[in-house]
Amino acid sequence: MKPLHGRTHNKVHDASTIKPRYGLEGPSATSGWGSTRSIRDYLQKNKDVISRRFPSTRFGGKPKRAHHDRFQSRRLRLEIPLETHVQDQSKVSPWVIRPRTNWKVRWDIWVGIIICYSVIFVPYRIGFNVDMQLWEQYMNYGFDASFGFDMVLNLFTGYYDGDVLLTEPRKIRARYFRTWFVFDLLSTLPLDAIMQAVDTVPSTNATYDPSAGTSSSDQSYYSLKLLRTIRLFRLFKLMRLLRLKRALEVLQMDALNAHVLQTLRILMMIIFAIHLMACAWYMFYTWDPTSLNWVTFYERNITGTDMTMPYLVSFYWVSNTIMSVGSGDIVGVTNNERLFTIFVEMFGSICVGLIIANIQMLTENYNQRVVKMKKKLQETKEFLIKRNIPRRIRQRVTSQFEYHWGHRSVFDEEGLLAQFPCSLQYELLAASMESFVVRFPFLGVSSVGFFIHVVPKLRPIVLGNGQTLVEAESVWEELYFLCTGTVESLRGNMIAGALQPGEICGIEYLVSTRKRYTHTYRASSKSELYALRSLELIKAIKKCPIAEKYLTDLSNIVRTRLADAARRGHRALQKQQTIRRNLNQNKSDTFLQYRHRMQPEMNQFRRFQIAITEDIKAHWMVIRHYSRFRIAWDILMGLMIMMTAVGVPFRISFDVKDTDFIFATDRLSDVLFFLDVILNFFTTFVDDTGMEVVDPKEIRRHYLRGSFFVDMISTVPFDYIIESLTNVEDTTNSYRSLKLIRTVKLVKLLRLVRLFKLFKLNIEWTTELDISQDSIRLLKLLAPAIMIAHYVGCFFYYMSSEHPPEDAWWGSAVMEDNSTLSKYVAAIYWATTTMATVGFGDIHPVNHSEQLFAIFVMIGGTTLFAYVVGTVIEIVANSKSLMNREHEMVQRMNAYIKERGVSKDFITACQEHLRYVDAEKTFYCERDLLDALSYSLRSELLLFLNSSILSKIRFFDKKPKWFLSIILPRLVPQYFLAGDLLIYHGNIVSGIFFLMNGVVIAKIPSKLMSPTPDQQQDMDAEADNVFLNAGFVDHDGTIAMLQEGEFFGYKEVLTNIKAAYNVFAAKPTGTYVLPREAFDEFRENYPQVMEDMKSLLMHSINKQQTIVHHWQKNNIIGLSQPEVELYLQKKSGTRRHSFLHANKDHGAEADAEASDDAPEQEPSISSSSPDQYQCDGQKPSMSNSVCEGMLNNHLKSSSGITVDHNDC
Repeated sequence: MKPLHGRTHNKVHDASTIKPRYGLEGPSATSGWGSTRSIRDYLQKNKDVISRRFPSTRFGGKPKRAHHDRFQSRRLRLEIPLETHVQDQSKVSPWVIRPRTNWKVRWDIWVGIIICYSVIFVPYRIGFNVDMQLWEQYMNYGFDASFGFDMVLNLFTGYYDGDVLLTEPRKIRARYFRTWFVFDLLSTLPLDAIMQAVDTVPSTNATYDPSAGTSSSDQSYYSLKLLRTIRLFRLFKLMRLLRLKRALEVLQMDALNAHVLQTLRILMMIIFAIHLMACAWYMFYTWDPTSLNWVTFYERNITGTDMTMPYLVSFYWVSNTIMSVGSGDIVGVTNNERLFTIFVEMFGSICVGLIIANIQMLTENYNQRVVKMKKKLQETKEFLIKRNIPRRIRQRVTSQFEYHWGHRSVFDEEGLLAQFPCSLQYELLAASMESFVVRFPFLGVSSVGFFIHVVPKLRPIVLGNGQTLVEAESVWEELYFLCTGTVESLRGNMIAGALQPGEICGIEYLVSTRKRYTHTYRASSKSELYALRSLELIKAIKKCPIAEKYLTDLSNIVRTRLADAARRGHRALQKQQTIRRNLNQNKSDTFLQYRHRMQPEMNQFRRFQIAITEDIKAHWMVIRHYSRFRIAWDILMGLMIMMTAVGVPFRISFDVKDTDFIFATDRLSDVLFFLDVILNFFTTFVDDTGMEVVDPKEIRRHYLRGSFFVDMISTVPFDYIIESLTNVEDTTNSYRSLKLIRTVKLVKLLRLVRLFKLFKLNIEWTTELDISQDSIRLLKLLAPAIMIAHYVGCFFYYMSSEHPPEDAWWGSAVMEDNSTLSKYVAAIYWATTTMATVGFGDIHPVNHSEQLFAIFVMIGGTTLFAYVVGTVIEIVANSKSLMNREHEMVQRMNAYIKERGVSKDFITACQEHLRYVDAEKTFYCERDLLDALSYSLRSELLLFLNSSILSKIRFFDKKPKWFLSIILPRLVPQYFLAGDLLIYHGNIVSGIFFLMNGVVIAKIPSKLMSPTPDQQQDMDAEADNVFLNAGFVDHDGTIAMLQEGEFFGYKEVLTNIKAAYNVFAAKPTGTYVLPREAFDEFRENYPQVMEDMKSLLMHSINKQQTIVHHWQKNNIIGLSQPEVELYLQKKSGTRRHSFLHANKDHGAEADAEASDDAPEQEPSISSSSPDQYQCDGQKPSMSNSVCEGMLNNHLKSSSGITVDHNDC
């Protein structure tokens, strides 16, 4: 794709430069970009052209790279000729071959095919002493000629040094002679044919030589030995494997996962090694067939031995040994054979280790997105269950969480994109968000900087019919881009309008001073949206004047339309209220059908909790999927499915006759499965938006479009129907009918599909039954392994059931009796010992079909064993991940404290704090969960997560939902042991403290209660006992004892002064802190919202200072009436930094920061005495010298630092 704006940087081009290059119709010469209409018209005219310029993610259902050449011109790149990557074309020899030309690639593929043929059949012919026929000899000569011709081509084939193609003949030949020439020559020369031609066969008329003691027959024997030795030279052809590796490097396998390719390569290498060792194992016999070896011993001592297929027997023994099974039916008897067995065993241990390591790596990294997604979802479910979130909220949260991360990158997208230049970032994001750009074409003319800043921060959200997106009075923290569906805007109880795909919800507040929603937005159908934080948008539009102009004018237009709609809605609302008043609010009034569109009043948490946890009323025939009856029924059906999965293969393999009990059981299961089909028509389900569907019609439609067909096929008793309709008088027809009945019974295995559906619902009934999720995961892993062993055992008997006993494994096995149960137990016993790589050897395959099946079982069983081991390791490592986080955090903290050499008391304090944080918040990252939810659902979840805070702290009584939604996420849990200081005298207070449990004491420092004699002389009579005269300070300096439910520190945070007292914990205390930085954030980003919050803050403060005895008129730790009035008069747009002027060393820094944030510096509140608080610059009640002397004396004793009078 060519640059969308004719550039690869952030410069914004004029439309006149765009038009001649891409056919875009720019604005008129007269209007330009000065009006919203010109921008909107430009986007509307060029919408299709803009969207077509973005690269597509997929083409023809295949990855983009697979069709690179077909839409290469659509990329953001300059058209650079390929010749620039090569040396000067005038110097290239005409005899040089390019390695990536089509005919050279085809030739390399042909060379790879004949390499595979050579390395497979050469060892086979040598090990099993198979002579080549005439046509095979000619074919082998042709292969050698091909390799010779390939050597000649390699002398003229260029090679790549990085990205540069080198074509100098001298360098090409030098490189080839240094690397592959020797190996290619040894593997190409027919050394066996040359040595065989040179060798002279002894004459047939040779006589006995008394001096040598040999005859002509002995010489013939030695010549045969020499010929077999010469054949070993053919093994040099195995060097062609190195050339196969070189040929594979040419092929690009971008479609395969690297770990999948590595695992397949390891398995193929192991199978090829088994092939080579099988050939070498049988060569112990072919080297000297008359001497003692494993073949002669096997034929003489093992009954029922069949050596008609020696390669299969050898392959079976090597597989048995390498896979660590070791059945013991075939063993080495000579020293050489036993030494070779030791080598194979050692090599087998390495192979098993490689299989386990690669399978574990594959399970973890095959699809990293799925692995990370599962981990996130598992932690989220564990977090919601641990915090006792109600079922309905949990379902909606889980569904929206799955949708969010299913449509968004689970990786650190911003960190990954930062590794690329802006042009590649733009191309990647544009290709993945093509449909989004079509909906919002203004992004197509925005700058690259704006595009790459906004798009990664978009968060996908889905809403079901009737779900609320954002409620009225909520803070404008986000705006939403509607992609599909319809979203209604409600003002009060009336529908003010509706948003369609392509519109932006909340854009009108971009230019509004009141950053709070005036309408409630609710989805009237399934809607897909992208959420964007408002602060990110404001930051991004500074990088693009076009986007800023367009969005600002669009905001003004939408505000005007909403104002007009509000005026019309107000008149309609008055009319509606008049009608309702005349009808006395009868339930049958004409407005009853619109009750679901009415916005409920803002209730307190208790009323809200009752409304949320109340179940949705449904038809009496509808069955809730989480009801006790349905859970018990699902468990019963799960047991019936397991009985079917176990019974059908067993009855087919062991030819179990149908008894009355079995017949009754089959019919009972058919009836139960038929009843389950009927119940599914009335059982609720959860849609992809997390809403429980209770509408009977929608339930039936969903089931009919889902698993109804499979359930019905698996329920119909075809075996009973066919058996009833079959004529059993004819023996031939009877045999065929029996085979047909056996085959038809396999249809019942389709019932296993229902088992997978039950596993999806396990989260509900495991929560009800309090079953560990780790136990469920282990059960999911163990159950398939057991079922595979069951099927393997049944098939192992079935394949030899019609053989005579002497030609079957069950004929030579030692069993308790000859019953069907004993044979079944023996078959399962062999399957489990083989798959678990134990292999006792008491039961082993006898005929060739059993041995072939055993080879597959051993290789597949080892792979399954590796998968089980890797998965168990993963489960143990990730089990109870939230709990593991606590242990990991504690261990890391202990290691850090030990490194710092801190005392054990400090270690105990840190551990107690971490336990408190885990109990209150857990170590789960709530931000990732909250970002995946809509604003309304996020607010509901926050109320449940912080229910203990809302019930204990009186600060949050009777607070609106929007206020709680912005305050609760910013609370930080902190824990203090007895004696720990929460607030230090003369220091800045970190935030407002909320006491959850424990007791804290506010106290005046003892230095201030008893000044030195020098300080006493300078103190006047009024200031002598200033703290004692307040009436709230005991003689020991205690101001107040604060208990659970109270909050403190707000005086210093709201008025920007330092603490005049100390606060310490009288016993272990748990608190929540609202940081001071949160108020700075509100003042800077939402000044109008901060003004609205002031009255709510003052309401809670006045309530506590009025009701609680030790807070009444306590101006030391509380706010006085003048301070309250002064705080309410301050503007939230200016930041207060008066406390920085306490130290003259920071004076310049404070002035610079204050001048940047506030043009006119307002007076700040400072505290000099408990009774009098005056502004800076006014004379305090205590003399400056006395105050300075008291503070200097206090600070000298602690740190030796002297401060001036401003510290007062």
